[in-house]
This record gives sequence, C-alpha cells and structure tokens, in this order.
Amino acid sequence: MKATNLNLEVRPSDYKGFIMDSFIKDNPGFSADNLAQMGITISQRVINDSTYMAFVKKYIEDAGLVNGEASLTTPLQFAQLWMPEVIDALYRARTASKIFGSKNIGTWELEQIVWTKLALTGRPNVYDDFSKANLASFNLNFATRDTIRFEMGIEVTELEQKRAGQMRQNAHQLKKNAVDLGFDILMNHVKWFGYRGEGKSVYGLLNAPDGDVTIQTVDRTFASSTTAQLITFLQGVINNAMTRLGGNYDPESDAAVLVLPLGAYTYLTTANDYNLTARKWLTENFPKVEVKVAPELDGAAADGDNLAIFYVPQVQNFKGGTVDLLDTSKLRLVGAVPTTKGFEESYSCSTAGAMIRCPMAYNVYEGV
Repeated sequence: MKATNLNLEVRPSDYKGFIMDSFIKDNPGFSADNLAQMGITISQRVINDSTYMAFVKKYIEDAGLVNGEASLTTPLQFAQLWMPEVIDALYRARTASKIFGSKNIGTWELEQIVWTKLALTGRPNVYDDFSKANLASFNLNFATRDTIRFEMGIEVTELEQKRAGQMRQNAHQLKKNAVDLGFDILMNHVKWFGYRGEGKSVYGLLNAPDGDVTIQTVDRTFASSTTAQLITFLQGVINNAMTRLGGNYDPESDAAVLVLPLGAYTYLTTANDYNLTARKWLTENFPKVEVKVAPELDGAAADGDNLAIFYVPQVQNFKGGTVDLLDTSKLRLVGAVPTTKGFEESYSCSTAGAMIRCPMAYNVYEGV
C-alpha cells in the first residue's frame, strides 16, 4: 500500500478569484497536464472520438474563444473550450474551502485514497557503561477514505442555441455553468457533512470517525451571554487548544481559526458598559486568532444546537496540516456525443470528503 499522490494544494488565502488569464501568463507552457493537476480531466474515449473533437474545434473557432485557428492538439482544444470561465467557477471558494483550503489528490477513478500516519517512538534512558540503550523506532500506518463520484449531464440543440443567441446568451455555456454550480454546492456539502449511501462512508468535517473529533458542550449560548462570559469562553477555547497540544501551540506566534455559525457571530460585537466587545478583546489580546463564519454550523448538532470550531491549521512539530479536504476530481468530461439536432455531454466529479489529520488541534463546541 502506498500513499495517494498530491496533485495540487490550494490554501484558504488562495481563494481570491482564480483568474485564468494570470494563471496562463504564469504558465506559458499550459497544457492538458495542468488541467489534470487542477482536477479537471477529459476521458480518453472523448479524445479518441474524432467526430466530437471536430465539433469542439469548430465550436471554439465559431465562438471566437481563441485568436486564429484552434490548436490541433485535442486535449488543448478541450482546455481552450473551458479555460475562460469554468475554472474560475470551480475554484470560487465556498465555506469549507475558504476556511480550510483543499487538495486535489489521486485520480477520478480511485475507490479509496490512502494517507500515511507516521509516529516516531522511543525514550532516552540514563547512561551507564553496562546498560543497554533504549531503541528508537517508528510506527507506520495508513489511513483510508472512500471516494464518492457524482454525475450530471447537459443536452443542447441547435434551435435552443440559436434562440439563446438572439438574446445574447449561450445555451451551452449556461448549462455548463449549471453543472459547475451543482457540483460545487454538492462537494461543499459533502465536505461538511459527509455522505452515506451506495456502500460508501465518506466523512466530513462534522461527522468524522470516532476519535477524530472531540465535541464539548458549552454552558450557555452566545445570545444569552454577557460580554464578560463571551470573553471567558474565548479564553477557555484558546487554553483548551494549548493544553491538548501540550505546548505545541503558542497563541502568541501560531495562527488559529475560530469558526462560528451565523446565529452566533454578531454577538461577539455586543458592547458592555465600557464599550468593550468580545471581538475587540480577542483582536487586541490574540491577534493571531482569525474569526470566520459558516452557515453550515447553524443547527448542525444532532439535537439542533449550533456548533463552533476552533482549530490550529499548522501545529508545531507536526508534518502536514490539521485538516485536509480531499478532491479526486473537480470536473471530468466522461462522455460526449453529437446528436442529430445538437449534442450531449456527461460530466462527473469525485471527492473523499474531509480528513482530520491532527485531532488534538481540532475542537468542536456545541451549544453556542
């Protein structure tokens, strides 16, 4: 068993409008391989279909998507057809990716992804001329996650396309955008809540396996708390992270993220008689703690209570990040065929959900 290849990592700060013009400018040798690295692929069956690829070439030229003739290299024709807007849409951050970033790993057809878990072991003993030294060693294990694939198709007819053109619209483009949007919303949902069905167990940020997440119940909601009580909660959250990580989290120098539900966030700005708010207190005393909002946390507990998350993205002396959101394919053109009156295309995406790689740095609070 070997670990699954990492193709591309996108950090939360990278989600600021993924503009393809600048990407191509920075990568003058841009090719279909770059698309694959970004999780966007085309089935070899489609590439081998000369009839459909001829249609793609004609469509590109008719639409004026490139200057001069379209490239004769068929994967690049696919790239030219999709570059202008679809990749921007696929990398338009939704809450999970905006907060935790994401990784493109492996390939669309994988049933499972495999991650290595390495622990170094050993404890020194007091030296003696006649004693045997304790031996250092390591434990190497593998964590696996199932993947789930989804599909969606489009059909465009010549009459439909021409009628849309009369209204300065592109029926083909609009339907492709609908595919992007549908996949994007669904993948975000899976990364938060996982997926069960078809024999799959794909875990999300809020339904991770036992042992990966510790949920603590708070005494009172933000709505019923005073400013002083909110500050006490924030102090406890930070102290809990420091304690659980055994000194490997220093709030003075290490970044951390507090993720709140919509129903709780604004209460941080409630001022007391001295015009002090919990938000201001946090910024002044722990400037390395970033506050973010996720509507998925509203009513997300089993009993309908709100949840909050406090996590340290990068722990000292821990290789890799605390949380991985894993996509095996952002978008794949599985099949395409010209019809007597237009054409049909079938698309797919796949994800392995979320993996909490450092549970001690990921804390969930219920009842905020």
